[in-house]
Amino acid sequence: MEPSFSAKVLLFGEYSVLAGSDACAFPLERFSGRLAFPEPYQEVSQNLTDSNQGLKKLLDYLLNPRQLQPAEQILDLRPMAEDIKSGLVFVSNLPRNYGTGSSGALTAAIYQKYRRNDISEDIDSVRNHLAFIESAFHSKSSGIDPLVSYLKKAIFIRKENIVCSDLSLDDLRSHLNIELIDSGIPGKTKTGVTNFLSNYLSDPSKMEIFTNRYIPLVNEIIQSIYEGNFERIIDKILSISEYQLRLFPELFTPGMTIEARSGLESGKNAIKLCGSGGGGFYLKFSL
Repeated sequence: MEPSFSAKVLLFGEYSVLAGSDACAFPLERFSGRLAFPEPYQEVSQNLTDSNQGLKKLLDYLLNPRQLQPAEQILDLRPMAEDIKSGLVFVSNLPRNYGTGSSGALTAAIYQKYRRNDISEDIDSVRNHLAFIESAFHSKSSGIDPLVSYLKKAIFIRKENIVCSDLSLDDLRSHLNIELIDSGIPGKTKTGVTNFLSNYLSDPSKMEIFTNRYIPLVNEIIQSIYEGNFERIIDKILSISEYQLRLFPELFTPGMTIEARSGLESGKNAIKLCGSGGGGFYLKFSL
């Protein structure tokens, strides 16, 4: 049986990490997936068919002339193609387009099974390899989601350096009340990333707020978590929620917008993006 790879929660750093901010992400073990072949005589469901077709699309992306050379340096594509032709699927309970890294877990599984033996396994190289593969699903990948799934550890990206940590979500919950809130609507990661890259980076007023206020605040929070200093951290998270509503209003569903504004007015909880937004899960931090 192939190993299982868990979902992830990107606590802080969504979008800003693409512009060079710090970030921190944790494994979310309630959701996971693994590569598998359908059992002989097993009735092939639509989900399994869709999964196999998704793997074919990934292979087509990697075989594209523009991607082929770096793909062949990272992965052994021939056995991958043979396995996909034989019915390989990704069996998981990860909700798709919900901000918990379904494509990251799949990327980690593909990398673990088909990576070439002669490639570097230092952490920065692994992140770059995973980011390259996951770009098949998103217009640009930071590599964080699949790296958390692959390493099965929390990671902190601080000043662009990657640090692994044994800190878990349960450890954090002894200091912060953290909940996943289901918006009931799937998000669209690729659309969110594309809009960010094309719109926000070209809007001087938003970029001033984003660069000079939002990113420093993200970095402060991540430093506090990394150092175990949780004094007044909820006030900073409330500010993150406020900035996200101003900078990314379209990434909050109507229901989450109402709940986030209500939390800010009461000062008792903060709702922020969990991943790319536009639907899926959101994160709620409460006093």
